[in-house]
Amino acid sequence: NLQEKRRQQRRRHQDIKESNEQVQRHREMMHQQDQQADQKVRDFQNAKMKREAEFEEQQNRLKREKAIEVARLQALQERSHDHKAEQ
Repeated sequence: NLQEKRRQQRRRHQDIKESNEQVQRHREMMHQQDQQADQKVRDFQNAKMKREAEFEEQQNRLKREKAIEVARLQALQERSHDHKAEQ
């Protein structure tokens, strides 16, 4: 009977140990999933910032090109006006 009690006690200890290991594995898995989710958020934010910076640069380039074109057209108009004044 004493042997049976010890055997049952060892079995309970083993069950508790296995349960604790399972809980620990679950915690580690959840931690890993959290880290992966955080990395996805960081990747998304970085990609968004890159897209926004590229868009801003494109807008600045378009503004510069438009200013150059306006200046070119103004110069043409002034030359045309000067040419007419000479005639």
